[in-house]
Amino acid sequence: MLFAFSVQQHYVLFALSVCFALPFSVNAQYPNCIPDGNLDCSVGLYRIPFEDNVPVTANNDHTNHPPPSTAPNDAVDLGSDTDSRRIVAAASGIIRGIVDVHGNCDGGCTGDNADAGGVPYSANNPGGWVGGDYNNYVWLEHFNGEWTKYSHFDRLSVTNLGWQVGDTVFVGEILGIEGTAGASGGPHLHFEVAVPDDDGDPPFTALGGFINGGFMNRRITKVCPSPGFTPNDDGDGLYTDGEMYTSGPCTNTGPSAVAGGPYQVNEGSIIDLDGLGSSDPENAILNFLWTFTSDPTGIAALFDDTTGTPRILGVNEGNLVIQVTVDDKGGDVVVPLYDSDTAAVTVLNVAPSVEAGSNVNVPEGSEVFLAATFEDPGTEDTHTATVNWGLGAGPEGVTVTPVNSVKDSRVFCNDGVYVVKVAVDDGVDMGMDTLTVTVQNVPPTVTAFLTSDVIEEGGMATVRAVLSDPGEACEAYTAIVNWGDGRQQNVAVADLLGDGISIDFCEDGDYTVTVTINDGAASGMGSADLSVTPVAPLVTAAPLSQSEHEGSPVTISASFSDPASACETFTSTVDWGDGDGPMAVNIGDLTNGGVSKTFCEDGLYEGEVTVSDDDGTTGSAPFVFAVLPVAPTVSASPTLQEIAATKEEPAVALIRAVVEDPARACEEYTVVVDWGDGSPEETVGLSEIEGEPGVTHEYGYEKIEWLLTVKKSDAFVVRVTVIENDDGLSGFDEVTVKVDKAKHGKFPTIPDSFVEQKTEEAATVEEKAKEGGGGLLGGMNFPFQGLKVLDGMKKMPSLGGEEGLKLDFPFKDMGGDGLKGASAALSGDSDLLKNALGEALQPFN
Repeated sequence: MLFAFSVQQHYVLFALSVCFALPFSVNAQYPNCIPDGNLDCSVGLYRIPFEDNVPVTANNDHTNHPPPSTAPNDAVDLGSDTDSRRIVAAASGIIRGIVDVHGNCDGGCTGDNADAGGVPYSANNPGGWVGGDYNNYVWLEHFNGEWTKYSHFDRLSVTNLGWQVGDTVFVGEILGIEGTAGASGGPHLHFEVAVPDDDGDPPFTALGGFINGGFMNRRITKVCPSPGFTPNDDGDGLYTDGEMYTSGPCTNTGPSAVAGGPYQVNEGSIIDLDGLGSSDPENAILNFLWTFTSDPTGIAALFDDTTGTPRILGVNEGNLVIQVTVDDKGGDVVVPLYDSDTAAVTVLNVAPSVEAGSNVNVPEGSEVFLAATFEDPGTEDTHTATVNWGLGAGPEGVTVTPVNSVKDSRVFCNDGVYVVKVAVDDGVDMGMDTLTVTVQNVPPTVTAFLTSDVIEEGGMATVRAVLSDPGEACEAYTAIVNWGDGRQQNVAVADLLGDGISIDFCEDGDYTVTVTINDGAASGMGSADLSVTPVAPLVTAAPLSQSEHEGSPVTISASFSDPASACETFTSTVDWGDGDGPMAVNIGDLTNGGVSKTFCEDGLYEGEVTVSDDDGTTGSAPFVFAVLPVAPTVSASPTLQEIAATKEEPAVALIRAVVEDPARACEEYTVVVDWGDGSPEETVGLSEIEGEPGVTHEYGYEKIEWLLTVKKSDAFVVRVTVIENDDGLSGFDEVTVKVDKAKHGKFPTIPDSFVEQKTEEAATVEEKAKEGGGGLLGGMNFPFQGLKVLDGMKKMPSLGGEEGLKLDFPFKDMGGDGLKGASAALSGDSDLLKNALGEALQPFN
């Protein structure tokens, strides 16, 4: 610490700095220095502070030096006995204070009223000892922590020698000329040894140079042995009042070297060595020389090797030995003495200091370049480096460049935050640093396209995609295809990027197919337009040709195919080719059993089946069929009508007929009635014969006269013929009209036994008729061939073989008493006939 004091022009600049003191042990040659009261003995040994070979007398030693007269002052006054009054340094040290601007005063000095530190002093100052305030003095600080004061110099005798505060003075060097400035009764040297109160404070005041703390800070001076110094009787090596000495250098006893330590220093760091523990009994300023006694690999470097506190720079880890050698040459020590000491030095390895670089923010797919640097105070170390990119592969070895850099690069193909660790190893320790790579996701770019952008309904659409993503190499994708018709599929990306994804479209229309690919963080989308065109149904009619009779239903069925049948609705029509145009039919009926229509007009028809889908597209198929004509069916009634006639009043027959014709609704008819009595055929209206009461015909009595000898009634077959006017087809029916003679009255009932008997006889007649060849009865011709056997009649065998006459005698209850169920078969044998007729007709005669 440096202190500066500024005084007026009569004072020399005064400065103080505190130095690290070297502790000295008490010289063993003078073990008998006994503290006097509160006064301690000095640590160091001091030579007589006059130039060599000067007789010196001690006055006022530490026991009696004033003031005060009643207490020891711990100072000594020394006077030379020759004209040589050169004062030298009692020990090597540093000048801490110089004041030599005052004139000599020879006692009783009144001063010059100088302003000292802002306080005017004069001889009349009641504080006394005013002259002492104007003392000329020098203070030296020694390396053992003690200070020495030299007072009463001649004016300017110090500064004229060039001394300045802060200069180093060696023992025996001249400081100035002995004088009498200040509180002095004559020329002499006031000498004392002192220590400051505190290490950080000046030990004396600028005015007068008095020690801080007064006399309590002084020490009893121990004088070093020299050829001219004779200790007093007790051999304590102290100044004694009245003794005389010859000044000269101390007898040199040699320094003690202390290297300190042991020391530890990190490689690349500097540590201060401390040799200030080295000492010299005579307070010599020691000369230092530090050297390595073993440093096989350049472990450390040494700086300031000639000071007490050199520095060592650790270069590489290892152990070495440092040696300090001290000598005491300087001042009046011409032939120095030496001493050495060693200390262990350990250089500790320091891990490399790595600087990975700045954090990085990049889009995925970017290549990140690493340019890490490192420092290692171990300049001889061999380094290896690894980089862990945070991608899961672990640390990877990389090359270290000669300029202590680590370079590498990596492509980050997936978004995320990655901690990149850069480690450098010097063989002993590892240094590491990290940087953060923030990879921003980039949405995929998707291009969608269709293998065909126009397809028919029911066809397959195939979509493919091209994916572009800087992170494609290491990302997992999911894909969705939206077909634009409400359907959506999760699909494999590999399929989408390969052969594509296919699906069928059964509905025509325009669609936008959208492909979305997600990389786990963002999605990309692409689309393509698809046109699905309608397809007409393919229709097949069955049968292709057929024929049915008029009035019977014609049935047509159809099948059809449509690629969009799964999602369309269909309607159908049938044009029967009859002029009515297309008729809507149920599509289910058409395809499942068919639909029918009945035709009343015969002819050849060409029809067409049409199937339409819900988008209006139609398909059709032709078919051909023939409607065959059908004759009308006539049912006349009654089938048997019995009426009576007299000569005066004819019998009236009433006939009705029902005409059935499947084509009746569209036909016109002509109705002809043959009454079976030889009269002309009668044309009547259909409504007449079918209506009420029907058509009538009169049968006269004369019509049956010819049969009077045979039977009592006539039977007429009435034929009703109905003719279609357009094609001439006709149908007929016949009924029987039986006309009875009213004069005979009622017929009796013939017993069944009679009928059975006559039946047996008839068999015999039939046999004979076959033998005899048959013929006419009594020469009469019976034109009854072809007569219809009516219900309820007994049919008898025919007579006369194939050409024989078959007579049916219809008998019907008449009034409940008529002939019942009998008939007779007659042959050409007249006798048999007569007998048969006689027996048969006897009840009626």
